[in-house]
Amino acid sequence: KVSALAASPLVPYPHQNRAVYGAMLPQLELRFLLADEPGTGKTIMGGLWLREMQRLGFVNRALVVCPAHLVTKWQNDFERFLGGPRSLRRITADTVREHAVGVGHDMWVVSLELAGMNQSVLEAIDPDRAGWDAVVFDEAHRMTPTAAQWHRVGMTLARTTPRVVLMTATPHRGNEWLFRALMHLVDPSVY
Repeated sequence: KVSALAASPLVPYPHQNRAVYGAMLPQLELRFLLADEPGTGKTIMGGLWLREMQRLGFVNRALVVCPAHLVTKWQNDFERFLGGPRSLRRITADTVREHAVGVGHDMWVVSLELAGMNQSVLEAIDPDRAGWDAVVFDEAHRMTPTAAQWHRVGMTLARTTPRVVLMTATPHRGNEWLFRALMHLVDPSVY
């Protein structure tokens, strides 16, 4: 089987294969909540899905949004397991100031904190300006209305991006209102 794994040292676990190849890839306009236990490789699943969508020609420009402490992990895991010429490049305040988000690179990662606190960064990553084909949110449970800055990032990016993957180990946390707010990012017409 030809796949993004052909030139990769990655050997996904069966549950990762089922999620990516069985549930995610068949949906070309995917809007998906990937909820799995901590340590089950959601980063690998999100990255593998992005690489496969690139290989198939459905994703050219993509953004990963994650907490600041996970930006380097995303970059390292992506390069190590799913590398190649289009690895994840970090968006910083300087990247935005230099108007470099749209120049010469298609795969980006930004911290949720930077996007939520810096209006210039949020404007630069707005899908209407940046033209994302896909956005992956790691630790998506942080983007609820009780955290207005983070929620605004989620709403801005999920609004018009055709493919959205939200990843979290704690999607519900016992509060239906917060869960519905998270699901609203997946499908605003239903939730």
